[in-house]
Amino acid sequence: MLVPARSHSRVRSCAPTRAALSFGGVTAFGAVESRFASIAPASAKARPEVPEVRGSESSKGHLQSRERSVTRTACMGESGQKPPLNRLGWFAPKRSLLGAGDCRDSRACRGTIGARDPRNPERGVLGETSVRPVVGFALALSLMAMTASAQPSSHSRARLAYTVRPLRNGDTLEAVSVELRFKGSPTGTTVLDLPKEWGGKTKLYEALSDFSVSGANSRIQAGAEPWERVVHHRAGAWIRVRYVVHHADEGAARQGNPYRPMILRSRLQLLGSTVFAAPHKTDDADSVAVVLKSFPRTWTVASDLERSDLTFKDLQSSIIVAGDFRVLTRIIRGAPLRLAIEGTWSFTDEELIDTLAKIWTAETEFWGDPTEPYLVTLLQIEAPAGSTSSGGTGRSAAFASFATSNVAAPRLTRMFAHEMLHTWIPNRIGAMPSGVSEATEYWISEGFDDYYALRLLGRAGLWSPPEIVDALNHVLGQYAASTVRTVSNARIAAEFWTNYPVQQLPYYRGLLFAAFIDYKLRKNSAGASSLDDVMHVMHKRFEAARQPIRELFVSALAGYGVDIQGDLRNYIDDGAAIALAADTFAPCGVISTDTYPRFDVGFDLAATGQGGGTVAGVNPGLAAYRAGLRDGMKIIAREAGETGNPMREMALRVNDNGTERVIRYLPEGRDSTEVQSLTLSKGLEGSELAACARRLGGV
Repeated sequence: MLVPARSHSRVRSCAPTRAALSFGGVTAFGAVESRFASIAPASAKARPEVPEVRGSESSKGHLQSRERSVTRTACMGESGQKPPLNRLGWFAPKRSLLGAGDCRDSRACRGTIGARDPRNPERGVLGETSVRPVVGFALALSLMAMTASAQPSSHSRARLAYTVRPLRNGDTLEAVSVELRFKGSPTGTTVLDLPKEWGGKTKLYEALSDFSVSGANSRIQAGAEPWERVVHHRAGAWIRVRYVVHHADEGAARQGNPYRPMILRSRLQLLGSTVFAAPHKTDDADSVAVVLKSFPRTWTVASDLERSDLTFKDLQSSIIVAGDFRVLTRIIRGAPLRLAIEGTWSFTDEELIDTLAKIWTAETEFWGDPTEPYLVTLLQIEAPAGSTSSGGTGRSAAFASFATSNVAAPRLTRMFAHEMLHTWIPNRIGAMPSGVSEATEYWISEGFDDYYALRLLGRAGLWSPPEIVDALNHVLGQYAASTVRTVSNARIAAEFWTNYPVQQLPYYRGLLFAAFIDYKLRKNSAGASSLDDVMHVMHKRFEAARQPIRELFVSALAGYGVDIQGDLRNYIDDGAAIALAADTFAPCGVISTDTYPRFDVGFDLAATGQGGGTVAGVNPGLAAYRAGLRDGMKIIAREAGETGNPMREMALRVNDNGTERVIRYLPEGRDSTEVQSLTLSKGLEGSELAACARRLGGV
């Protein structure tokens, strides 16, 4: 049976999606953090918030692992790469098993991802036996013939072939076996690179052990670096290397997202960049085949590798989940959107997949592209008592998300909207710079993405005008309170992964710059043109010819009579503060400017978060100290207060040397700041409210 479904999806590039960690509602951030610490809309009146200090992020874009962590994370991949057309594979099973059922074959479920039928290379995977279904759509899994020889089977033309097997003790999953087959160097010596650093996680190679090799006159030994293994073999021979991947997630003590291999009793999550070794200098475009073999018949398996013509880049930016996941599917304009979820939540599986379907529909309709297969995974994680955490990472054709069981659905909604939108921003509107320079364009890849996430949530009917206004005001407040608001773009590039306030700036600056440009276009054209038109022009031109994203932005605006070069230098490169005009969002309301005390919670949020909620860094000169808060107390819960709002009383329930008590104070800093905010006009209803919704949605 042929499955002719097509997929354009590939690697997206985006900056960190932070794993937000809230202790009793006071949001602190670990080493890798979710982009949206407060996805539920903030208060209607923006309040400044002191930037929290963040740990370093070790990889981004091409840095160290060829892909970006969603810390945005980051999302993965080479920035701006034009997504090539792909096909889902096809299979011819002895018994077609689509849906949530188990494999009925006497053998364990197994299959090949990425191999091709030699009789017709345009057809993807050739099925040879029963396959383990990935629920809801015809998956590109089939059995790849395994021979005793290390030579790849005739129907696999991949340069690298991986086989992944669960290692179980009875019903308990203990580890994962990975087998890599490749053609050795003509010199007779091949160096393997193990996973090293990615997404703020270091020493990833420590989760890999028990290396062995088979093949003509071959042996394996440790390399000069701990992340290297050296294979000695007959010149040009096909080699088979095996190793074991162990559970390495830190659990509740984790700082940031669970990017290390997670191998639990009844489920696993594997991110490609953290588990797959490869020969040194493997090219991103090298072909790859992946075999999932011997998985229990009762397990569900889901991955964005379920297609043919895989590359090494696809592998590195992949996600595999297996075990007691539930997989739901919605067909969006002819292509499957899947949700793989486990655990118990405050929302139902159906509610979440329906929300994702609305987001994906709004985004694909806005860009006018054919809908493509997309996978969202949601894994329940541990966090310190009294805390809430959520985050994720963009994969090649998926988004892998993680959250504690107490996370609220609204907190996830904007994160999903942002990350799914990276399919287009920046991937399909322009090429991002490589290496460290990539961060110089995060104002558009992250800030414009945020701006359009808000707009499209409105278009999807998921957020009302008041909710969009609340989110805008939250950004205005954070921007006003930032201690690095006016730093240069060069400094952002230099300090993005080591300075948390600097890392947040492209998001805030880019969103406000998008609003500024959209207003300018509307004014200049008497409402005939908007930023939407510019985005669509960039999308069309980039599809025709790959060009740098800034170059496309400038030329697209020039087509609408706007010379943006001066504004780019002033606001983006030099860092001048952006002030929005009073009627930027007319007819919804008016932008006003007020002066408030700067928000200061009175203690070190980052250090407190890293300490599992144990208070650290209390400032003796601020109200928290005067109210009785001291280092060493344990925050149990936040009973009142709003992060970023210095005018609302903060109430923290703490454990003070064995005694519980509530400490109350106004979280005011020593200085003040001017904050812009958008206030909705009173009495908006009927046609006026509809006009406001259209304006905020960009219609």
